[in-house]
Parts: sequence; C-alpha cells; structure tokens
Amino acid sequence: MVSHVTAFHGLIQAKHDIICKASELASSGSIKLIKPPALDSASGTGTAFALLVNDVSYATAERELGIPTSVALVNDILLAGMGRDVWVDDQFIDMSPVDSVQAFLDWLEAVPVGISLDTLQARFIAAFLRGVLAGGDGLPLAENIPATLRTVMGEVATLHDLTETLATDWSSLRKRAIQVTRELEHTQFEPLAVFVESIVWPTRTVPEELPNAFQRLQGAIRRQEGRKSYTQEELDLQTNYLEAVIRFQKVNSTLSAHEVVAQLPEAKMLGDFLKSERGQQVKRDSLEIGSQVGASIATYAYSIWISTTRSIAV
Repeated sequence: MVSHVTAFHGLIQAKHDIICKASELASSGSIKLIKPPALDSASGTGTAFALLVNDVSYATAERELGIPTSVALVNDILLAGMGRDVWVDDQFIDMSPVDSVQAFLDWLEAVPVGISLDTLQARFIAAFLRGVLAGGDGLPLAENIPATLRTVMGEVATLHDLTETLATDWSSLRKRAIQVTRELEHTQFEPLAVFVESIVWPTRTVPEELPNAFQRLQGAIRRQEGRKSYTQEELDLQTNYLEAVIRFQKVNSTLSAHEVVAQLPEAKMLGDFLKSERGQQVKRDSLEIGSQVGASIATYAYSIWISTTRSIAV
C-alpha cells in the first residue's frame, strides 16, 4: 500500500511545529503508553498521534502530518508496548520510564523532511530480525534460536530489504516458515516462529499485519516469561483445570461455562490456590516480570525503528 505523501509534506517549519507540540505534550505527561488509538478530551491525555491531530483517526495524521497511516499505527503500537506496570500499594500502576515518551520525540527528529516513509516498515522488519539474530541486546527471544528458524529469519529479512520481489519468492518462503512454526510448536521458540511466519508477505501490500504480529509476539513472550514465576506443580494446576474443562464440555456441551466450572474439582483446586497468599503473590510477580520483559522487547524494537527511520535517504 503506497501512501503518496511525504513526511511533514516537505515543510521544515511543519516538522519544527510538530516537534514543539509533541514536546509540550510529553512534558505535561499527556502522552500515554496505552493501546492505540486513544484520546481522552476531558483529561487531555491519549496516544501520541491522536494528541498531535486531536483525532483518533490515523487518516487524519496522514493528511495533516504527512505520516502514512500504517507508519503512525506501528509507531503507536511500539510505544504502547514500552508501557510498564509495577505493583504498588495493592494495585498495578504505570511506571513507564520517562525516556519512553522521549523516544517518540527522538523518532520525530529522525524523520527526514520530505521523505516517503512507505518503505519504512519493510526496512524495520529486516533490521529487527537481523538484530534479534545478532543477540537482540540480550532479549529472551534471541537466545539459542534453532538453525531452521535462523535461516528463515535471514531470508525474510533479505526479501523485505529488496525493492522488487516476486510473488513466488514470498509463497515459497511462507511455506517453509509455516513448516518451521509447526516443528517448534509448544517450544519456547514458537512465539518468534509465529511472528516470522506472520510477516512473510510484501510489507507494502499488507502493512496492517505488522502491528498485529508484533503485539502477538510481545504478548506471548510476556506470558512465557511470566509463567517462570510458578512452580511446575502450580502450572500443573492450571493445565489440569483446562484439560478437565475440555473433557467435560465434550459430554456436556449444553452447559454454560459457569455451570461447567461449578462441577469440576480441578476448578476448586485452582481457585483455592489463586485465592491463597502464595497464589496472589505469584500472580503479581508473573504479571510484573511479564510487563518488564514485554517492555524491554518494545524498547529494543523502537530503537531499531528510530535508527531505520534515520537511515532512509531522500
């Protein structure tokens, strides 16, 4: 999908004005790292682009700022992923680092005036995959990646770097990516394999898939890392409950979910654990650890987003 717009509509003054407004929004704490698009007129808070144009429509951002709809969405998704929740005073509160919002200002500074950003997503994907293959700044998802997945990741990065590609190239690679995902199902590498499989298509053709794929990757890694807070016995309680529900529903398909749970001893055992002091503590630990790991993935990805933007030539 080609937007036919250039950044800041080619106007240096427009970029200056937009950065000044974004700086004011950042200083006042108005920009929130939450699921986009969001705009609360009463409090004057919201996501980055919604606040800049006072509208939740990314089409408005493209029309007024010269930032393609898909680029603005990916930007906000990456920013939202940097949000970090910490348990304080019996509740989770937003403890997102101040430099997370500053990163948005750094990105705006990095965007060259008058540049087309239509290739940014493809270049970002290539740079992100290569960064993960190189170690990903110590991220959990970058550790001990199997050779088959590494090969596919490298080939996906290469295709996204090319200006012109053939449909047959993508089709062949997608088949291999799907096979690798199947081989890695139920392993720690499944989230990364699914992410790679999800982006094996020409970026300019289906740009909306990238933010969805990134959110799924981040969410899966958050859950995966969060589960490490539980003992195997505690994880078995959850597994036994889910398996019991599936077995019960096969022979009692007319019952509601509430009625099913009420008749399962596995549900009572899991419920008792979750209500216990240990259950409450480990749940908090799991969510907090998952939040930290998820934020680290987004922070790393956003650094790639900025450097890739800066490298685009006019």
